[in-house]
Amino acid sequence: MPLRPGGKIFCSGTLTWKMNGNIADKRISDRGRPDPSPGPAPADTGEFPAAPEGGSSPLETSHGGTVEFLLRRMQHQSDLPVLAESIRTLNQVADAGDQDLGRLAGVLVRDFALTSKILKVVNSAFYSRFSGHIGSVSRAIVVLGINTVRSIATSLILFEHLHDRARAERLKDEIAGAVFAATLARQVAAEAGLDDGEGAFLCGMLHNLGRLLVTYYLPEETAEIERLTGQEQMAAPVAEQRVLGLTLEQVGIEVARAWNFPADVTMGMVRADPDAPGDLTNPYLKIRLIAGFANEAASLIGESGEGDAGARRRLLKRYRMGLAISDKSFERVLGAARREFMELSSDLVRHRSPSPFLGNLLHQEPETGDAPADPEMEAGRVLETAADGGLQPADLAMARPSPDAERILTEGLQELSSMLAEGAGNVSQVLNVTLETIYRAMGFQRVLVCLRDRSGREYVARLGFGREIDAYLERFRFPAAYSADVFHVVLKNGVDLHITDTGAANIRDRLPDWYRRLPAAGSFLLFPLQVRQRPLGLIYADHPRPDGLSLSEEQLNLLKALRNQVLLGFRARG
Repeated sequence: MPLRPGGKIFCSGTLTWKMNGNIADKRISDRGRPDPSPGPAPADTGEFPAAPEGGSSPLETSHGGTVEFLLRRMQHQSDLPVLAESIRTLNQVADAGDQDLGRLAGVLVRDFALTSKILKVVNSAFYSRFSGHIGSVSRAIVVLGINTVRSIATSLILFEHLHDRARAERLKDEIAGAVFAATLARQVAAEAGLDDGEGAFLCGMLHNLGRLLVTYYLPEETAEIERLTGQEQMAAPVAEQRVLGLTLEQVGIEVARAWNFPADVTMGMVRADPDAPGDLTNPYLKIRLIAGFANEAASLIGESGEGDAGARRRLLKRYRMGLAISDKSFERVLGAARREFMELSSDLVRHRSPSPFLGNLLHQEPETGDAPADPEMEAGRVLETAADGGLQPADLAMARPSPDAERILTEGLQELSSMLAEGAGNVSQVLNVTLETIYRAMGFQRVLVCLRDRSGREYVARLGFGREIDAYLERFRFPAAYSADVFHVVLKNGVDLHITDTGAANIRDRLPDWYRRLPAAGSFLLFPLQVRQRPLGLIYADHPRPDGLSLSEEQLNLLKALRNQVLLGFRARG
């Protein structure tokens, strides 16, 4: 292969799913599902129900068929599968560790709109005081933590999928109340000295998940429950059992379990009695009390605003045994919760007048004469605008770069430079930010980094973004022993390579067998990683079509500069 100036290898000729009918006085079981006979509710001792052998919870054992039946009905709604899959996948990868950092970022950046909203929130006034400007999801995870980003993304996904339908005004209020309760629960948990603020956030948000989903997806059943509780004065749990075969609380817990929320979250969704809470040294009971309090407070504030001081005092008194929240501390946590809620709900209220319920949640206390406008909030607004910035997404479906590719690449480069200058990231984190930046900007089918393993005998793909990337990473590996293929040529010579057509006659023989067994790519780029002339691995980016990688000189130079930042990260490690 001849080399051209600039160290780029050119290969000659190739380069460059409802139910109709009246449901009154019928159970869902009348439609063909076994009728589970609910037993009396167990006394709340403050302890969680014990799981039987095999790991299933009592709810799962008693009501699994009912929940599956409801889920099948709800699945016929066009957007529930998308909602469920988004949250399920998000929870699958939200575990600690650098590898999961990359996987979580990879899940989120597949949705450019969600990515933009996450970056807008993390650069808002509430979050930016901790971090300064953040330009990538990978960096947000490093700075704020996986659980915080998971909480933000879950709330945004709920807003995105459930707030925009014709009958949805009530549902908008339900969702707004849930997210407000989440932010309030986080603040109350901090006030109580609990470390698991994110667990409190999720338990607060999911506390009424069953009610929200049944209201949204099963409106006829919802109307019947309301008729029984209103006209017949039936207790709500009894009415829910009459119509659904289980309570809305149980529906929510089982759905959350089906969506892969961890056990401490699903068990934290079990309601606790504030009048007889149980063992107050149990931190999980504390989370349950906080979630219940936050949701009652959200409903009270949304329905009555700041006017019903008596109702607020009664609420604080009810929870005094378990939480001991004073009037003063409640005002403090309420203010902080509102600030965060304003950032999370910005898309819900932008360009439209909020409902009375939402308007009450958003209400700010009048400023006093000695309390000027918060400059931190003003700075956060500027950062929010900068994070949004009107950037156009890469067309991932068509593997086309963003019209703003150079700007995305430049911002990623600046972020990496800051990370390295401040010593604020390890090599894995630098790699995550680099790969995410390239993927968001260029719209490649896949982009990954492949590194030499500890034994030195094999190069193994470590991190990546793109189509079916987890399976692809498992198979992208090759021996370190030299063979005359394009990958080893790049590693040996330390030169960048652009293969424009993998099907060209003079290229096929240079593609190793292991690569030809992978899902096909029409063209690809290779950027070697060398430190002191020692090959460490390479960055690989591909396109589904031949001649699909049309890069401007500026884009190519920025990609090389990003690669060089990775090398600086390796050198800093020593």
